[in-house]
Amino acid sequence: MLCSDMLVTKRFSAAGYGRAGPAISASVGETVDLSFNPGECLRSRTWAIVTPGEHPAVLDVFACRNNVSLPSSDRVKAQCPAEEGQNIILQIFPVELSDSGKYCLEYKGKTCSCVHLVVQNISSDDQTIKTKGKIQT
Repeated sequence: MLCSDMLVTKRFSAAGYGRAGPAISASVGETVDLSFNPGECLRSRTWAIVTPGEHPAVLDVFACRNNVSLPSSDRVKAQCPAEEGQNIILQIFPVELSDSGKYCLEYKGKTCSCVHLVVQNISSDDQTIKTKGKIQT
């Protein structure tokens, strides 16, 4: 039994407007922050993040009110930019295998930026290494 697990947060940025963006690698169970350049999406305080899948669907429509992003769920939340020009952060926790795919920030059907997330399953041996072997005896 592991005494203390290391909380792993990865932060990644989308490269450019409307491009496929970088391919990001994460492991099951980690927390991942995906950072999107708002571009045209900044013109409004309401934007959508489109999720992966065979038939991409809108993960949620996020609206920034009083610098709080609504809605958020148990696993996914978005951070409103504090100032104009700052990136919009989508946090996924814990990452699951089904989270693999392309995430795009959209405003009125226009894609502003995308990040491609590749989720890998890690073995228990790899997890022990990540937690620096802190095993309860």
